[in-house]
Amino acid sequence: MPDRHAVTCSNCGASNSGDARYCGSCGRQLPPVSLAKPEELVLPGRCGHCGAAVAPGVAACSHCGSSTQEPRPGRPEELPPNDSPGHAVGQRSLPSRRLAELVAETLRLYFQRGPLFAGLGLLPQLPGLAALAVPGLAADLVLAFFGLVLVAISQGAAVRAVVGHYLDWPVSLTGCLGQARPKALALVTCLITLAALSVLSSLLIAVLIGIPLLFLALVLLWFYPQGIMLESLGPIPAFRRSGNLAHGNMWRVFGVGVTFVLPVALALLIAVVVLGQPTGAVTDTIVYALVSTVALPWIMIGSTLLYLDLRVRKEALSLEALRLGLRGP
Repeated sequence: MPDRHAVTCSNCGASNSGDARYCGSCGRQLPPVSLAKPEELVLPGRCGHCGAAVAPGVAACSHCGSSTQEPRPGRPEELPPNDSPGHAVGQRSLPSRRLAELVAETLRLYFQRGPLFAGLGLLPQLPGLAALAVPGLAADLVLAFFGLVLVAISQGAAVRAVVGHYLDWPVSLTGCLGQARPKALALVTCLITLAALSVLSSLLIAVLIGIPLLFLALVLLWFYPQGIMLESLGPIPAFRRSGNLAHGNMWRVFGVGVTFVLPVALALLIAVVVLGQPTGAVTDTIVYALVSTVALPWIMIGSTLLYLDLRVRKEALSLEALRLGLRGP
């Protein structure tokens, strides 16, 4: 049976086998021949790059040095099933980003999905604004609790919105909130725990113990919303997961966190200076709500991008692995 992968020498016209490197008649070097078209599978026992015969169990081709373990593109029926709008993202990888790239990507996502993130930022402010019309300590406490719950849910929804954007899933305000609502208990528990640690650290700063405690709390436990939303972890495993990701990158995480929190702090400081004269609780509450509406999505987008960056650097995270860990909308 003739070899359909035979190579014809351009110098003397002699026919050579597909795995020959030099012409058997004139000795001229032959060009490498691919055994299969890009859409075809590689035949067993052949190198997928030069077509030479490869012995079983050999890790690299002895003719061209290419790895024999590299996957080749398969036919359409061999690709992952089209089970969600994000099925095609499996072939794309997530990039690692430097600080400037994290900030630029955060701004891009913020403006591209402006109405969605504005809604997620405004939702937790509604109880505080409602408290202006409902005086009384009891009402304030109840509304403050509801505001805390909405902050936690909005944080989880923002995480899901960022990841859904990269997976090409349709993201909406109600859809992202619906994904975060079943995990509200874990999100609220972690938020209250982190807030308590921050308050305790602030009280201990006078004796210098609080500074490292605050540093550890903010750095090691910062990524709990991502662990809950993207890896379906409970409160304690989410804190543990966050600490493992931050380990070895604590100063980088701290520096990036300061970069994202500093504009919020400056905005609040400017608001305090501008409102230095007594303006009443109504104006103060409205200004705080406006700053918080912008700040919550800004910080959550940045922290989610940093979480993905840490997983890319530590675990070579791909979009396919990220998609497989989540359920489609």
